[in-house]
Amino acid sequence: MRSFSLRVGTRFRVVLFALLAALVGIGLAGAQGLNRVRVAGEALYKPSLESRADQEITLALDAAEEVTLQIVASRKDDSTSLKRELVEQAIPGVDIAIGKLRITRGDDGRSAQLIDQIAASWTAFEDQALRETNASSRDEDVRDDVQHLIRSLAGARAAARELAELEARRAEEIHRGSVEAYRVSVVEIVGSAVVALLSGIAMIIWLIRSIVPRTREYSRFALRVAEGEIRETLDVQGADEIAEFGRALGEMVKRRNDEIAFQETQLEFASWMQATASEDEAHELLKRHLERSIPGSNVVILNRNNSADRLETVSALPPDSPLVHGLRDAEPRSCLAVRLSRVRRSVPGLKSLLECQVCGGYEDASTCMPLLVGGEVIGSVLIAHDALLSQQQGQCATESIAQAAPVLANLRTLAIAELRAATDALTGLPNKRAVQDTVKRMVAHAIRTSDPLAAISFDLDHFKEINDRFGHGHGDEVLAAIGSVVRATLRESDFAGRCGGEEFICLLPSTTAQGAAAVAEKLRAAVSEIFVTGVERRITISAGIAGLPEHARDAHSLERAADRALYVAKTSGRDRVAMAVAKEQERVTPPVVSPVSKPS
Repeated sequence: MRSFSLRVGTRFRVVLFALLAALVGIGLAGAQGLNRVRVAGEALYKPSLESRADQEITLALDAAEEVTLQIVASRKDDSTSLKRELVEQAIPGVDIAIGKLRITRGDDGRSAQLIDQIAASWTAFEDQALRETNASSRDEDVRDDVQHLIRSLAGARAAARELAELEARRAEEIHRGSVEAYRVSVVEIVGSAVVALLSGIAMIIWLIRSIVPRTREYSRFALRVAEGEIRETLDVQGADEIAEFGRALGEMVKRRNDEIAFQETQLEFASWMQATASEDEAHELLKRHLERSIPGSNVVILNRNNSADRLETVSALPPDSPLVHGLRDAEPRSCLAVRLSRVRRSVPGLKSLLECQVCGGYEDASTCMPLLVGGEVIGSVLIAHDALLSQQQGQCATESIAQAAPVLANLRTLAIAELRAATDALTGLPNKRAVQDTVKRMVAHAIRTSDPLAAISFDLDHFKEINDRFGHGHGDEVLAAIGSVVRATLRESDFAGRCGGEEFICLLPSTTAQGAAAVAEKLRAAVSEIFVTGVERRITISAGIAGLPEHARDAHSLERAADRALYVAKTSGRDRVAMAVAKEQERVTPPVVSPVSKPS
């Protein structure tokens, strides 16, 4: 195989410069051709002006002759209007036309002679026409005068015709020149394009022949190595990037045999890690694998809790472990590996500038590695070992933790997802599905223990108007604020959830309907104090109260009783609390509005 002295990047630059030069050549050829067409167009424009001047002189001569003949024929009647037309229009028109001819054609020798001839004949005609129109002759002399005037203008007409013929010949010559210029321009542009195309093809062929065969050979070699054929060697020649790639492949093959055993061990660990069903099982598997791969080591896995404010061990520690004191009230930032998001190594006898609060009491050598998932630290793995880790042991720890981190994160995410599946994302309260399950569970517990249970069903007044007037974004902010108010108002043992839209429900165990009315009134007052930027109106709620067992016997009837009371509160003017009636009074007495729930 040939040895190539040019680098791959240099070859591509050569091709780029060649193509740019070809494009510049095409552009220059096109510009030159356009210039020729422009010159030809300007040349055609001048004959068009001259042809227009020729037409104007002919028309002006005809008009002057016609008016003059009419005057001569009717001079006995003393045609004053015709004479005025001759003096004011016909004669000045011919003079102007002759002036235009001198401007447009005066630089041409023969044209100048013809213009002078037209001017001389016109002057003679003009003088005679003025005499004849002012004369008073007999009728028999009119015919002779007319013939004499026509003969005096014949020279001007003949000169005008010759001038037009001369211009026609010049226009034809210019047209032929324009066509020739167009043909030459097309030939030059097509020729330049062909040269550029052939040059580009040649350059591409050069690149392909100098790069593709070796790239294909090295790729096939890499594929064979990936399939397990690692005994053959690769003959590498050249000094460019592709040759460097080939030599790197050769070095990779040399190290392949040493890594096979290690990869098999890691593959076994990864496969078992993927089969784990819980975080605890995955933590235990990671601990056993590291302690097996690093003889004489002790592995402790530290986990950041879901609130991200505590760092805890996933398994119990011996009472004499130095970590017991370090982990007391430890935050995630207490571990330097977590804080710095990188590996931290501790060597016995070598003091660090900043001691780790968690493992600073270890006397043995230790390596602490963060559990990183997408740039986020979810914990750390602390490995205590007698001697410094070898390169392979360090690689084993790094890869094992990197493989375990996403699995641990997925298992944690799955657990959190199960919780979030029952949580309304906007308000942070349980969603409708969780509400249904909780109502059934709490009602069943209340019936079983004969403990009172109260339900508060409430919704936001005029929520559609808030959305329509201030936008759905502000409406979401109002709902989120209500969720915060509900959590702050209720007890820890109480339950509150969002049923959908602007509807909410609260369940108060060990609480009578009267006690729930007081809570509802407190909740109504707290909501009325909510202020959301951009919502320029008072925010209020309407609430309905129902209790078990006085208003219902099961979960379904409890919800219905609270909803009916809510309906009464809304129809009574909103921003108030209504109490459901007892079951035996339901058909004769409508629910009543609590006197303490009048809007402020």
